[in-house]
Amino acid sequence: MTQIAKITPIDASTTKSNVQEKVHDFLKTILSNNILFQSEIESVTDKYSKGDRLFRVLTTKTNEQYVIGDKGIERLVGSKYLENVLKDLDLNWTSVKTKVVPTKTISETNQFQITIKQNKNLMQLYSNDFIPISEYVGEEKPTDIFEAKEKVESVSGFFDMAFGVNLRYQNGKVIVIDTEYSSFEGVSEATCFDELQDLTLTFKLSDFI
Repeated sequence: MTQIAKITPIDASTTKSNVQEKVHDFLKTILSNNILFQSEIESVTDKYSKGDRLFRVLTTKTNEQYVIGDKGIERLVGSKYLENVLKDLDLNWTSVKTKVVPTKTISETNQFQITIKQNKNLMQLYSNDFIPISEYVGEEKPTDIFEAKEKVESVSGFFDMAFGVNLRYQNGKVIVIDTEYSSFEGVSEATCFDELQDLTLTFKLSDFI
């Protein structure tokens, strides 16, 4: 099965004594330039897809459009992991640009929490202190992607692509959307499940700006 240990900083060398530092360093890489503040938002509107699915679109003051998601920080974690994996493949594929909006509570306290939980056989990072947003990339789906899809699945562990679901085509590229943890399957190097399960870590938002 695909090795997707790099989706998480929790690996075989992680212990309760070093996990805070390891997660901090990991968050530095994924949060850098990927935090959008409430003051940067122009509007939030409802939109319907071609299949009449309702979703919410956030427009920034610089006229960028993002789809508002759920699942806290995990969509950003999945997107950055896919971005790193896909750039090494000889394919015109990429992951959707994803950011997070801090909740009002974080903005007031300058603190957010990350909880480590087991998801399938991976130890993953969870936080409801952020709202995930992904760039709106339209409704067009790619065609003739069977071989490329199989390659992406085998290398990345991202399997939620049946019938082109969670794939979009824009400007000559296939874009993978909906990068929550449940879209991945694979194995992990982590061996410290019991020690770290449900451990909650606290960080200062200002450290990542």
